[in-house]
Amino acid sequence: MTEDLAEKQEKRVVTPAELLRLRQASWEERLARVSLVAEDLAEADHAEQVLKILGHKYSETHSQHRNWVLRHWPAVQVMSTVSVATEYYAHGTFWPRLTDILGLEGGQSF
Repeated sequence: MTEDLAEKQEKRVVTPAELLRLRQASWEERLARVSLVAEDLAEADHAEQVLKILGHKYSETHSQHRNWVLRHWPAVQVMSTVSVATEYYAHGTFWPRLTDILGLEGGQSF
């Protein structure tokens, strides 16, 4: 019965805003315990999940306020970007993969 409860808690549905808030709080604590982000990477699927949300928010935000999107959830932005970098930083594939996950165009200049 304990396993069933844990499984239900893991599959709890949250809003995109709540997921960003939860990841920010969790990853902020993790980052406080390490010197380098790469010492405690986010799981790739978690990183991609929040990057999709950030990309959506970024694309919906007026260009004058886009910095706010990236600065409002600093731990999310750093942990998810470094996670993608560790997976795809080879032979020039980082920026295309990052912008693909974000759902944005423009590569390095987005």
